Amino acid sequence: MTTYNIPTGGLDWGGVGQTAAAMLADYLRIDTTNPPGREEAAAEWMRGILKEHGIESEIFLAAKERANLVARLPARKPGSKGAIVLNSHSDVVGTDEKDKWSVDPFGGIIQDGKVYGAGAIDCKSLGVMQLMSLLLLKEQGVETTRDVVLNIVADEENGGKFGAGWLTTEHWDKVAGEFTLGEGGFGFLLPNGAPLYSVTYAEKGTLWLRLRTRGPDGHGSMPRRGSAVDKLHEALGRVYGIPGEIFIGDQTVAHLGRIAEHVKWPYSFLLKRPRSWLMRRFLRKAVKKSPRMAALLTNTISVTNLRAGFKENAIPPEAAAVLDCRVHPNSSTADFLKQLHQALSGLEVEVEEILRFEPTVSPLDNGLFQSLSATLREECGARAVFPLLLPASTDMRFFRRRGVTCYGFQPLLMKLDELDAHDVDEHVAVDNLRVGVRNYYLTLRNFCAA
Repeated sequence: MTTYNIPTGGLDWGGVGQTAAAMLADYLRIDTTNPPGREEAAAEWMRGILKEHGIESEIFLAAKERANLVARLPARKPGSKGAIVLNSHSDVVGTDEKDKWSVDPFGGIIQDGKVYGAGAIDCKSLGVMQLMSLLLLKEQGVETTRDVVLNIVADEENGGKFGAGWLTTEHWDKVAGEFTLGEGGFGFLLPNGAPLYSVTYAEKGTLWLRLRTRGPDGHGSMPRRGSAVDKLHEALGRVYGIPGEIFIGDQTVAHLGRIAEHVKWPYSFLLKRPRSWLMRRFLRKAVKKSPRMAALLTNTISVTNLRAGFKENAIPPEAAAVLDCRVHPNSSTADFLKQLHQALSGLEVEVEEILRFEPTVSPLDNGLFQSLSATLREECGARAVFPLLLPASTDMRFFRRRGVTCYGFQPLLMKLDELDAHDVDEHVAVDNLRVGVRNYYLTLRNFCAA
């Protein structure tokens, strides 16, 4: 097993970054494509690193090879403060387009100053930042006043049934804490080159739905009006015609105003007035042009699967489409379904719920968010720090249901074209990983030593 050097004295961040890159490359070489997952090998690898540095850990199997690792670094100055939990997942989406990659997606290749691999962004780099920060807290002898818990969980990419969902139900005593930090929340560069960091405090709800239609079958040479495919086509047309309301919550209003202080007119004028008719007009145009803006400000619908027929000359008796619907925290899954059923009224279409999670939100008036913001501004060069809605859902929902305050915090400094998780040639720059480890460690050190 590779030995990773964790400094006990002065911190050479260049060396720390190289260690993190080597660690991430090794992590990416462990194929944890989900399905089937098989995260046990990754958990054992992580346990070996922790043991080498004197930190004990436990592995909990939700099913064969579906492993969840939990490690705890006890407070050096125990008191009444609750633990902070660092949560990431070891499973990855993988790829069915290996031939399009320029490198082996499970080769852990370091090339041209970048670490390539499936899961580099989502979210093995986060696991490395968390692990490195935990090891640095110990080796640097930081006088922590609360326990720090590290979770490396399974199955996030497929709903969390064998991961955080199971762990927070079956072993809550092992992973309970006052705060949880997980995936989401990146750094960005403003047009003037200044860094801007986001911390995700809310997540959209998830609805996976299957629309199914039935109709007359027959030979393809004899068209059947009202076939299953015709009905599905009409249903999808109506679904895409559902009006996309723009949601601007109170937190958004407050923090767009803060960003306005760092940009020039006319953007500063608009950001200070996000609910004005002029801004709404601007946002409607932006939502139509930008998938990212649509994801942040509206409920969204994506067709992710279509099935009908088995032969070129046979009209199928059944057709189906799977919809991935993401619901804004200012809405609800119930309201979304009501809209959907109204849109499909009068059509012969079945609607099946595959998966359903409500949106989740955490408060911002607490010491953790204030500490994160202060450290990022004062020690990490951030021009501004703002809370952001994550337009997807993560394991944080399981902790929020338990009353835990949760934030998405991956303090890499990213370019927009580097944020495409699950994409071909997914990668993290070595310099960026160094920045991420430094930012993560400093924020964790300052909060846990306070």
